[in-house]
Amino acid sequence: MAAASGYHYVFIDLEHSTLDLNDAAILCQTALAAGITPLVRVAGADAPEAPRILDGGAQGVIIPHVNTAEDALTAVRNCRFPPFGTRSSGSRAIQLDWAELTSHEAARLMNEQTLLVAMIEGGEALENVEAITAVDGIGVLSVGTNDLPMDLGVPPDFLHPTIDAAHKRVVDAARRHGKSVRLGGKYTAADIRIGIERGSRLVTRGSDFNMLLAAMRGMMAEVSTG
Repeated sequence: MAAASGYHYVFIDLEHSTLDLNDAAILCQTALAAGITPLVRVAGADAPEAPRILDGGAQGVIIPHVNTAEDALTAVRNCRFPPFGTRSSGSRAIQLDWAELTSHEAARLMNEQTLLVAMIEGGEALENVEAITAVDGIGVLSVGTNDLPMDLGVPPDFLHPTIDAAHKRVVDAARRHGKSVRLGGKYTAADIRIGIERGSRLVTRGSDFNMLLAAMRGMMAEVSTG
């Protein structure tokens, strides 16, 4: 359905859901077959499910609560093959169409083609964003514009001066280091347009949960008599 609707990727969440690893792998493999990119959010930088879901078909891993450069380095070590990380090497991968490659060649290609997204979700992460962004192997900085405002004690509003400044700080750091940015957490069309104008390039339109809920409420409103 996402592919048919023109989406480029799906965001599969293992942090805030009861999905198990097998369910997530099936979703990843279905996305690959449909021609869109599966990205999976895991529980943290050293989450044991991260390398396993990469074995299961994910093309990228989203790491929540990356507060320091060491957190970012831990994620890189966990998700990348040597010489960048400690992920165990294999010679076949669904992401590479099961190509007959040596383990070294497969590892090289998977290192090149696996996206790592570091989430900036608190004041500590914001203070360390320059060092986090500089870590080789991190491709995208993602601002969680729900958790970050809670930690900073301000409303989750893209137009709030504190959030505007936080977004600018992350975008500027990413540009200096040749990385991309996702300004997430708010999913109205207006907020998404603001995010794109500020430099967001990995855009999430919303969750299947909220899309379904909005459709159900809209359909009920159409026939409600009061």
